[in-house]
Amino acid sequence: MGFLQYVGPTLQFVVAVCLFHEPLDRAKLGSFALCWLAIVVYVADSVLNRRVQTVADEPE
Repeated sequence: MGFLQYVGPTLQFVVAVCLFHEPLDRAKLGSFALCWLAIVVYVADSVLNRRVQTVADEPE
């Protein structure tokens, strides 16, 4: 479900630019790229910091 929150606006952006020929200036393209860069950094951090949780032994 969380991934769809990223894909939905991206698809709207692509449809607006490709199908409806909305003007795409550097500011819009830059902000779009920064948003996806932030998503990539967040996902990379999550993947790199994934740790296997150890289960504690039963008390004696």
